[in-house]
Amino acid sequence: MNNAQATYLDGLRGFAAQLVLLGHIYSLVLFPGSTLGLGDLGVIVFFILSGFLITYTSLLKKKRSDYSAGAYFSDRFFRIFVPYVPAVFFIVSLDYYIFNYTDVRAYLEYFNIKNFIATLTMFQQYPIGIFMDKLMGIGEMKLSTVGSARPLWTVASEWWLYVLFGMALFYRKNPKYFPLLLVIFVISSVGPLFNSVAGTGQGLSLVWLLMSILAYFYYQGGKKLEENIAVFLETGGQEKLVVSLSLGCVLILMVTRVFWTSYVETGFVFDRPVFYDFNLYLLLMAFLSALFIILSAVDLQERNRAMVFLADFSYSLYLIHYTWIFFILSVGWTTGNGFYDLILCYVSSNLIAIVFWWLFERNHRRVKLTVTRILLSRR
Repeated sequence: MNNAQATYLDGLRGFAAQLVLLGHIYSLVLFPGSTLGLGDLGVIVFFILSGFLITYTSLLKKKRSDYSAGAYFSDRFFRIFVPYVPAVFFIVSLDYYIFNYTDVRAYLEYFNIKNFIATLTMFQQYPIGIFMDKLMGIGEMKLSTVGSARPLWTVASEWWLYVLFGMALFYRKNPKYFPLLLVIFVISSVGPLFNSVAGTGQGLSLVWLLMSILAYFYYQGGKKLEENIAVFLETGGQEKLVVSLSLGCVLILMVTRVFWTSYVETGFVFDRPVFYDFNLYLLLMAFLSALFIILSAVDLQERNRAMVFLADFSYSLYLIHYTWIFFILSVGWTTGNGFYDLILCYVSSNLIAIVFWWLFERNHRRVKLTVTRILLSRR
């Protein structure tokens, strides 16, 4: 992977987070109750990137003799939970203030200890509880994200995908630990299996899996493919025109698909853009993957620092932006002036996310090292 490709992935990751933020500003502040679907599109891009990057980087690291299952799971655990746990407490703190010192009651039904524990342990939106609620009417078993932490369902979905992938990557026959591994496998597979056929996202787990498979083939033969692409593009203008037209065709197909599902299939009654659609996923994966391969022929001296920084705090932004916007609305900081409210929510959300990244997310490796040293010293 060269600097141009890395910058491209950084840009996609940062852009996806900004899309989610803008989508929620639109639906919460500017036009309450309506949506542009930008948040949905951002989530799809996140799953596309995650499936590819987790698989590709893990395969590269696995070639090292010192990279084991323990290293993989500790990497993933600290990367996810170091910013995630403070974010959950941040969300609960703001919600506590809202529900106790304002008249706002939206999301109050989700603000309880059951959902707090479920969110901390990544069991929010766990399928078993959903089934018991939908089929048996036992609502007490349904686990939701706590309070206003609505976007965090995707974090749990990805976490269990990471666990499953790690178990597959480092699988070894060991009769001694087989019962324990079987229990972990069952627990971690329920969510991704359910999300591949039902639930929010319309098959996002399958998107992750397909990009993981693509990453494996790129790991195996990416160099040869990129060499062939470079030769093809250097041949002449006609070849470049073919590539441009092909990408343009896929882009047109994506726009057509969104128009079809959002407008034509609804009987020409438009409600909202539909991005959670598996056909669109396939087209988007093809488009983004093709751009990634083409960029292998671009010589870039170093990664774009602005894109790197935008990507760095994107996870923090994703975790806390929704509750922060909800807080701004609840305490009456908005004015009804669309432009002012847009700037207020957009700028303040990014600034708080940067502070949050600086305090927590950027230190995940340091926290991992400190905890590892403490555990080793007690042995």
